[in-house]
Amino acid sequence: MSKKSLFYLTKIGIIALAYFLLGKLGISLAIINGLVSSIWPASGLALGVLLIYGNRVWPGIWLGATLINLAPGVPLWASVAQGTGNTLEALLGAYLLHRFVGLPSYFNRSYDVFKFSVLAGLVSPLVSASTGVGSLLLSGVIRPADFLFYWFAWWLSEATGVLVITPFMLTWQKQSPSTWRALKIAEYALLLLMLAISSHLIFSGLLTGTVLNSLTYKYLLLPFYVWLIFRFGQRETATATLMVGIIGVWDTITKFDMSTSSLNNELILSIQAFISFILMGALILSAMVSERGRMIEDMARLEKLNLIGEMAAGIAHEIRNPMTTVRGFLQMLAGKEDALGQRDFYDLMISELDRANSIITEYLLLARNKPIELKRLNLNKTIEALAPLLVADAVNMDKEVEFFLGEVGDLYLDEKEVRQLLLNLSRNGLEAMSPGGKLTIRTWIEKNKLVLAVEDEGKGIPSDMLKKLGTPFLTTKENGTGLGLAVSYSIAARHKAGIKVESSPKGTKFFVRFQMDDYTGTQLQTSEIANAAS
Repeated sequence: MSKKSLFYLTKIGIIALAYFLLGKLGISLAIINGLVSSIWPASGLALGVLLIYGNRVWPGIWLGATLINLAPGVPLWASVAQGTGNTLEALLGAYLLHRFVGLPSYFNRSYDVFKFSVLAGLVSPLVSASTGVGSLLLSGVIRPADFLFYWFAWWLSEATGVLVITPFMLTWQKQSPSTWRALKIAEYALLLLMLAISSHLIFSGLLTGTVLNSLTYKYLLLPFYVWLIFRFGQRETATATLMVGIIGVWDTITKFDMSTSSLNNELILSIQAFISFILMGALILSAMVSERGRMIEDMARLEKLNLIGEMAAGIAHEIRNPMTTVRGFLQMLAGKEDALGQRDFYDLMISELDRANSIITEYLLLARNKPIELKRLNLNKTIEALAPLLVADAVNMDKEVEFFLGEVGDLYLDEKEVRQLLLNLSRNGLEAMSPGGKLTIRTWIEKNKLVLAVEDEGKGIPSDMLKKLGTPFLTTKENGTGLGLAVSYSIAARHKAGIKVESSPKGTKFFVRFQMDDYTGTQLQTSEIANAAS
């Protein structure tokens, strides 16, 4: 057995074990009439692992779900059907998110958070609830009169697991580690402490003496979420909500016997619905705040680029004229017989002048009002034309380049500028990696946008520099000018495209989104270009 196969089987085993343990936790905490768990965090785990590791790990979910659904009095075929339903729910959720929200992030925009909550939290659990409760009905375990109650309880438990656990997993997996100062850490710790105490007072009944009366004050938690939204991010909001969910469920089940009272079952289901509603609302508002912040940052960056571009256009001509004169005289002096001994010095001065001239050329590319020649082009063909050059650069550095080009339509582009954009992003990625690293270039259609993604396997960009990307002369390279990314942002702005960056210790991904108003394509994946370029 190869190492790759062994690693895959190990991953499947770990996922199955994790699903089984979370399912066991849900069953041990709250089980309705010994049949349906009112808490099912495993559903959130299942969708999270599919989105992070891909659909290939589905056997781990199926194995864990089937094993946990084995129960006394339930036929084997019904347990298998329930496990299959849990797996299909996760696969359907992953498909819907890929299809209607797009990769790589699901919480960047408020509209995407809303679609996540509807598609993954409300629609996909319908599959599991229907197959699970349907199998119990067909096997005679439950009566037809009880079908709707059990179906709703199953659906809500699955939906809550997705809405609480999956955002927690994705926000921690996608977002770069925060570099907080001690004061910010203390503020978040204080917020969590106050939120935990308030949640315990409400859900345990200590606030008024009874749980039912205390629950009427559950909306007192909202001010804490306003604090979270405006002072912290989605990751911290999802973490705080998971804490509230654990406290709420634990306090409720320790107060009541969940297997004997329908009122108690309805109580814990209502708590789950409240927690899910709060989390989705908080994530949507947090995305809106983040969108506004990104818009302000983009406008400030473009204004800086515009100012620098105007300065560049104004002074470049005045600088280049004397440089050209100096270079000409240096070449003339270097050709004299008495200068043969200093030829190396002359060559060095000429090469430095040429380097200065190349920097000025890049500097001129920052000009926002620079005229561009738009022609209807296919981005994939531009990438194919550059593929041999990029592959050659990668081979010289002992690295790899892979191409996954989807079926895309034509855009109005300036071919020279788009080539420059692609070269800048690709070479930055290659230079950021150690030998043996892989650069991946992808294209696909995401709603009404054509997406170009350039992904590397480097060490990532420090979080304090992420907000400054695109600033001229900002660089981490020893010999870099700090103009490559600034030029890329300027080119994107002239094409009315946006650049977004995701970075972690495992690598950095640049996403360039071009607007497509009159084209709808289908996302296909192909590696044929990789073979053609090699």
